[in-house]
Amino acid sequence: MGLLLTGCGQNSSVPFEFRIHSEAALEALRSAAGTASTPRIASISAKIAAKSVICSSLLKAAMFGADANWGRVLCAIGYSGADVDVNKIDVSFKSSKGEIPVCKDGAGVEFSEEEAKVVLSADEIFIRVNLNQGEVEAKAWGCDLTYDYVKINGDYRT
Repeated sequence: MGLLLTGCGQNSSVPFEFRIHSEAALEALRSAAGTASTPRIASISAKIAAKSVICSSLLKAAMFGADANWGRVLCAIGYSGADVDVNKIDVSFKSSKGEIPVCKDGAGVEFSEEEAKVVLSADEIFIRVNLNQGEVEAKAWGCDLTYDYVKINGDYRT
């Protein structure tokens, strides 16, 4: 089962939909006010874990700062309510500039912060999560959390 979850911020220009098969949706997300990058998550897991990770404000802030903070990924999965064994989870960050594994079997692995910053400085980042618990794949698209995003949405009035 392949699922795609779109942006979860207040200013997302793309509504929540569970089945989108269009680069136009990704382009609309990229052009959302105040975003600098569009991280994705490709996860062998339930859609709830993917949505929780991509909607995490702490993860969005880490992506903006090019911080390979795998703990924020595991935290979001943990509070998602998904039935997972944290001791089986692998996490890596991938972009056009390379891929860097940061977590294996629920624990951090040694990696170069400098290399991670290069990988995470791309416009599009893939957050690869493998729960190692089956063959189901879920995908979610989101955006980072920039200063501009906070300012625009902090000043917004309905």
